[in-house]
Amino acid sequence: MSENIVLVTVDCLRADHCGFVDPERDLDLTPTLDRMASEGIGFQNAVAPGPRTPSSAPVFSTGAFYQYREQCPEQDWVARRARLAEHLTRYETIADRLSACGYSTGSVTASPWTSVDTGFDSGFDRFVESSANDRAYSESSLVAGVDGVLSRLNAENAFNWKTKREWFAQWTGLYEEIQTAMAELSEPYFLWVFLLDSHQPYITPRRYRQETSALEMYYSVARYWHGRDSDDPLPEHAGRSIRRAYRDTVRSVDAFFARFLDDSPKGDPTFIVMADHGEAHGEHGTYGHERVLYEENIRVPLVVYGCDTSETVTEQLSLSQLPQIVFDSADSALTPEQYTSDFCLSKTEFDRVKSVRGHGWKYIVTPDTEELYNLTEDSKEQHNIVSNAPEVTDALRKRLQHHEITESERRQIVDRISSVL
Repeated sequence: MSENIVLVTVDCLRADHCGFVDPERDLDLTPTLDRMASEGIGFQNAVAPGPRTPSSAPVFSTGAFYQYREQCPEQDWVARRARLAEHLTRYETIADRLSACGYSTGSVTASPWTSVDTGFDSGFDRFVESSANDRAYSESSLVAGVDGVLSRLNAENAFNWKTKREWFAQWTGLYEEIQTAMAELSEPYFLWVFLLDSHQPYITPRRYRQETSALEMYYSVARYWHGRDSDDPLPEHAGRSIRRAYRDTVRSVDAFFARFLDDSPKGDPTFIVMADHGEAHGEHGTYGHERVLYEENIRVPLVVYGCDTSETVTEQLSLSQLPQIVFDSADSALTPEQYTSDFCLSKTEFDRVKSVRGHGWKYIVTPDTEELYNLTEDSKEQHNIVSNAPEVTDALRKRLQHHEITESERRQIVDRISSVL
């Protein structure tokens, strides 16, 4: 194993906003990523294990789904973060595997969910959290203004600002840290970068904004949060502002890849690009990434660039295959079709909503409801036909039950091994 690898996770990046996934939309937001997919391996139907970072990242980091033994209150942040750490400790991570093979490992993360206290530093020689250092990692004038006012008032943590400030991280403020981390790793190396740019509040550096002025950008932030706290639907003009602001963040993310490729030696390293989950823009009555499992929430881009293979993969695969993809990339032994699957499972945190996607169908179940969609004829999931196709519903329901039994048995085996060790 000798290939240097950079894995870039982009928070909230929708698959249908990437040209190589949905060329018919012709949004022209990701020319660099599209070129990487064209010259490398572009997976058009990658499915996230969950609709939010806490439900997706532990799975794509280990290849193992959560098995919850008990529930906990939504606002019990300590318990939720402890569960993440337990999962990352119990199962071998991508960094653990590569480190055991002699890789030097490093990470620079902007996400407050992928941190030391949630266990995501497991296997890394160097682990940098953007929220843990005092560098200016946002070009937002709003952030600078609030920082300045609160500093003069000696009230830096008023309104819990330090926590809220974390979500304004931009790649332009992290870039030097990313380059330093890569330069200090000995070869072969594995570097994991987690970008937050396309996460709300959709704040984009001025030079990458094409559709929104500063005023409209901040207006979209205000309307987004007002919409979350209100039962009234957002006006259409507010929804348009939010979507425009989001598209500008996607342009900024693509600019990151353009610069990173320019600054990297030709042909090295191998880049793997993916999103942890998608982002809703009102399609099913939600904005952002709530605990629902529609296509806008869980269909994500996945690209492997710099390998010896060039292929477009239309069959679906789960991001639970990511550890194997990374491991095989280290060996230059990628066979894209081996990662695809007839069925892809997704779950929200604590398994409150579950879905199975396969053969053109999507089955979603909650404690109180069942939904079935024919994705071939109804790609926007507008017509629940669960009562019209009982055989399909029963087959997918059984598939989900089989997954639950298999994962439970896997957890028991891991528990026994852990108790012995």
